[in-house]
Amino acid sequence: MHGVCLLGTLVWLAVLPAFGQAPQPEEMQPELPEESGPVRVRPAPPTKAVPGEPAKPAVEAPVAAPAEAPQVETRPSEPEEVRRLSERMLDVLTTDTGTNATEFLHRIQLQNEFRELRGPAQLNLTTLRVDYPILGGGGVVRVDVPFSWFDPNTTGEKTSTGLGDILFRTGYRFVNAPGFKLFVGGDLIFPTATDSPLGRGKYQAGPGFAASIPVVPINTNFFPLVQQFWSFGGDPSRPAVDFTKFEVSATIPWTTAWWTTLDPFLNVDWTKNGKTAMNVEAEVGRALGPHYRTWVRGGAGLWGEGVVGAYDWILQVGVRYMF
Repeated sequence: MHGVCLLGTLVWLAVLPAFGQAPQPEEMQPELPEESGPVRVRPAPPTKAVPGEPAKPAVEAPVAAPAEAPQVETRPSEPEEVRRLSERMLDVLTTDTGTNATEFLHRIQLQNEFRELRGPAQLNLTTLRVDYPILGGGGVVRVDVPFSWFDPNTTGEKTSTGLGDILFRTGYRFVNAPGFKLFVGGDLIFPTATDSPLGRGKYQAGPGFAASIPVVPINTNFFPLVQQFWSFGGDPSRPAVDFTKFEVSATIPWTTAWWTTLDPFLNVDWTKNGKTAMNVEAEVGRALGPHYRTWVRGGAGLWGEGVVGAYDWILQVGVRYMF
C-alpha cells in the first residue's frame, strides 16, 4: 500500500511542469523598453521584446516640412486704386481743358487781354498761340505771337500799335509718376516789337520748371511753376531784364465742361534789388463740344510799383481749339 502511494506522488510531480510554470525570478523576466519623454508624434506600434536583447525604441514618424506659402502678386488696395484713378482723371480733365502745365495736346489759341498798368498807361494784347506736342506727347513746342496796342495816357505821348515780342517755348516732361509730373523747359523771347513801348528790346532766356500735383480730396490739380528770365543782346540802350517768377495755379474741373482756376504769382525783380510784384488772377472756363474751349479771366495787382509784370487789373477772354 505504501509502495502505491509513493509511485502516484512521483507521477504527479513529473506531469505538473507540462501544464504550468512557477513565476520566474525578477532577474529572469525579459527587459522592458525604457519610458520616453512626452510624445510629440504618434509612435509606431511596439515590437515584441526578445529575451536577452534590448528593446528597440519605437521609430518616430517623419515630421512633414512646412508647406511653402504660395507667391501672390501684391496689388494696391482698393482705396489706393481709386485714388490713382482719380488723380489720373484730374490730369486728363485739365489736359482736355488746356490748363495742365505738364500734359500737352495740339492747340490753336487766340486771346485778348486788356491791362490797366500801374500809372496812367494801358496795354491791350491780342495773342495767337500754337502748341505742337513732340516726343510722344511728353514734350512741346509752343509759339506766342502778340499784337499790341499801347496808350501812355500822357499828354504829348502817342499810342503805339503793332507786333510785340515773339515767344518760343520748348521742354520735356522728365517725371511722369502717378500723382506727380515734372516738366522742365524754357522760353526764348525775340525783340520783334515794331515800336519800343510794345516790347523790351532785348533777347530773353527763361529756363524753368512746372509740376502737376493732383489732390483728390479737394478735386484740385495744382501746378507750381518757377521760372527765371535774363536778357542778353538786343538794344544796349534798353534796361536789362532779370527777374524770377513764382506761381501756383490751382484748377478745379467741376464737370467735363466747366472749370475754374485760381492763379496767384509773384515776380521778384533783381534789377531793383529784389523788389516784388504780386498779382492774383481767377478764371472760369467752359468746353464747347469736343474741340473748342473758351474762358474769361480777371486779375488784380496787390503790389509792385515799377516791377516787371505789375498791373492794377486785367481782363482776358479767349478761345482755343484742342485736337
